[in-house]
Amino acid sequence: MEIEPWGIWLLLALGLFALELVLMGGASGLFLAWALMALAAMVAALLEATIMGQLITAGVAGLVAMPGVIWLFRRATEGGAGEAGTPTAVTIRHGKAGVIVRGDFFQAHHEDGRELRERDSVLVVRYQGLTAIVKDANSGDTR
Repeated sequence: MEIEPWGIWLLLALGLFALELVLMGGASGLFLAWALMALAAMVAALLEATIMGQLITAGVAGLVAMPGVIWLFRRATEGGAGEAGTPTAVTIRHGKAGVIVRGDFFQAHHEDGRELRERDSVLVVRYQGLTAIVKDANSGDTR
């Protein structure tokens, strides 16, 4: 049984895409970009390009795909709210009050010990380990 070159590229692309899914973005899109490169090489193979043409097509696709995938993954995980001095809102998860910073949940405590309520508008003052220390957003204190 002989497999056509485009079939090999397709199997490679599907394998790389499956690996990206299994890692749930743990590779930051690297395998996704490689899968896109393999798909581009598959198209070149379908157009009956030589192996050199297929590899060049994959390389050019990689030059476009890698920055695009990195941009997409960063955009999906970054948030503007929650950095020190920036207003954000309190969220309750698993019964604990916290804030979401760059897509991650951090348990939060008010700097003067008050209890936080969901949707309170707060500013992140600093971090103690994995805990965000916050203050009221409308406190007028700008330290």
